[in-house]
Amino acid sequence: MDKLDLILLELKEIKDNQEKMQSDMTALRTDNRGVHRKLDMLMQTTAINIEDITMLKAK
Repeated sequence: MDKLDLILLELKEIKDNQEKMQSDMTALRTDNRGVHRKLDMLMQTTAINIEDITMLKAK
C-alpha cells in the first residue's frame, strides 16, 4: 500500500464514523422529543392535580 491508499482508507474510516455519529445524533433527537412529551404530560397532570387539591381544600 502506498501513501495514497492509506490516506483513502483513513478518509473512508472517517466518513463511516461520521455516518454513525449522524445516526446516533438522530436517535438522540428522537429520544429527546419523547422525553419532552412525557415531561409536558407530567407538568399538565401536576397542574391539574394541584387545581383539584386546591378545590378540595376550599370546600
